[in-house]
Amino acid sequence: MERIYQFFETLSQSLQQIRTQNNQINEKMKRYVDVIADINDAANNVATSAERLEQLINGL
Repeated sequence: MERIYQFFETLSQSLQQIRTQNNQINEKMKRYVDVIADINDAANNVATSAERLEQLINGL
């Protein structure tokens, strides 16, 4: 009976460690997604500025 208790105690500890690591990974992934969104916004801003510049040059 003691072995079964130890098994489930160890399993519970392992699952808690996995949950903690998973939460850390999720937080890091959220930061990556935020950075990628910022890069995407910057790229869109550059594209918009390039289009405006092209229109200005063509209008001269």
